[in-house]
Amino acid sequence: MAAAGDARATLLIRAERELAAGRFAEAERDIAGALALDPGDVRALKLHAAVLQRRGRIAEAVAVLRRAATRAPDDPLLLNSLGIALAASGDLAGALAMLRPAAALAPAHAAIGANLGKVLVDSGALEEGAATLRAALERAPAMTHARFTLAYAERTRGRIAAAEVELRAILARNAHDGDAWLALADLGVRASDDDIATMQDALDDARVAGRSRIALRFALAGALDGASRYDEAWHQYLEANRDVRREEPWDAAADRHACEALAQAFDANTESAPGDLGSEIIFIVSLPRSGSTLVEQILVSHAEVAAGGELAALSLVLDGESRGRGLPIETWAPQATAADWTRLGRDYLARTAPLRAARPRSTDKRPGHWRYLGAIRRMLPGARIVVSRRDPVETALGCFVRLFAPRAQRFSYDLDDIASYWRSFDHAVRHALVRERDALREQHVEALVADAEPEIRALLAFCGLAFDPACLRFDETERAIATQSATQVRAGLRAGTERAACYRRHVEPLRRALNAADG
Repeated sequence: MAAAGDARATLLIRAERELAAGRFAEAERDIAGALALDPGDVRALKLHAAVLQRRGRIAEAVAVLRRAATRAPDDPLLLNSLGIALAASGDLAGALAMLRPAAALAPAHAAIGANLGKVLVDSGALEEGAATLRAALERAPAMTHARFTLAYAERTRGRIAAAEVELRAILARNAHDGDAWLALADLGVRASDDDIATMQDALDDARVAGRSRIALRFALAGALDGASRYDEAWHQYLEANRDVRREEPWDAAADRHACEALAQAFDANTESAPGDLGSEIIFIVSLPRSGSTLVEQILVSHAEVAAGGELAALSLVLDGESRGRGLPIETWAPQATAADWTRLGRDYLARTAPLRAARPRSTDKRPGHWRYLGAIRRMLPGARIVVSRRDPVETALGCFVRLFAPRAQRFSYDLDDIASYWRSFDHAVRHALVRERDALREQHVEALVADAEPEIRALLAFCGLAFDPACLRFDETERAIATQSATQVRAGLRAGTERAACYRRHVEPLRRALNAADG
């Protein structure tokens, strides 16, 4: 037995070294050898799960960790690992069920507390999450990731000054942290001359690389913009976008053809779910930086409407159907029956039902849903669809000066690509309006700014909502807003926020591209 134990220990020591070096196949081989000697070895199971997670096999890692937890149910580090894996799989409730007891078993373990705080924030429990993160940071002030999450939670709650304090604390430890500078810029905090000088120095630091360097360039560009140094700002925006484009290529022509095929897939088939299915849903579709958060804020200020935010439910339903059929949506949609669309619509409603626990209606404002206007009309014909629009040049420029999450908006890092994407959006909306005009409303942000009350009254009427004066005071509505538009929305409707005039000579090619005929 001792010899088997020694052999197992040797295999696991070697597997740990291999995992640290990224030699996953070798690590798995040695872990398998250790498990052959003792299938219930908790250390081996934890290592196996770590390898699976590093290789992106999250569901398998969860299964392995659950197996280990049956052998060591009171091991806080094991429960912590299982909680992290569950969160990575999207099961936030399951993650909390593991992380809460882990934190109770090891109350002084700051990293476990930080993980619990993050999952609480991701679950929408912002106040509890923020308190948990503060407690963890008291024990380990240098946990930068935890402080970032705390800053995000404070920003989402509208506590801008508190968020700035946390970000400044990160910068006090590392003045060259590009992510912290960008997060500070996203708060709407105007950079000082010293801030600008520090960011410029950071760009000369070879240790600032990768995504952090890109974030730093975007932050510096925004700071220079705020200082009215527009030519310098434009240079930084160009460099930042080129850096992202090298990491995230985009095929504009292929995407344009895919959009056209998807729009046409619904022309020949008029089958749909019953006409009232989905009447509790208000979709808000748009390009990024086109006012969708503003439109949602107005609507959820109404006593009958709950905020859904940028939901993944529609994509999950449609992607699941495509996987089940083994066909892309543009192939199976023309053959789908009324029963199919009813089943899909009810699946969407079931996934989003928790949003409507307290209010009868809910929003869904994921910008890319404009691609699926035909599918929405087939599976949820009772839903209202608001198309949020803004001046095309301002929209395109708003995308170009923003760093989005990795792979989230890959079209946005080249002006010609943005113009192509905008034209696909515009054509999809116009195509849908021909067939579905009564179900769609185009809401122009400029019209809201120019004369808010009649626009808001018309918007509510289109959605089948009685007028609620609270919608005119939408900036007073307290709710969590996670998007980059949060600060602007809470500031209310303001004229004079256009940016194109500041970059007039730089955006003329963009203006021409937006007006160009399809190639």
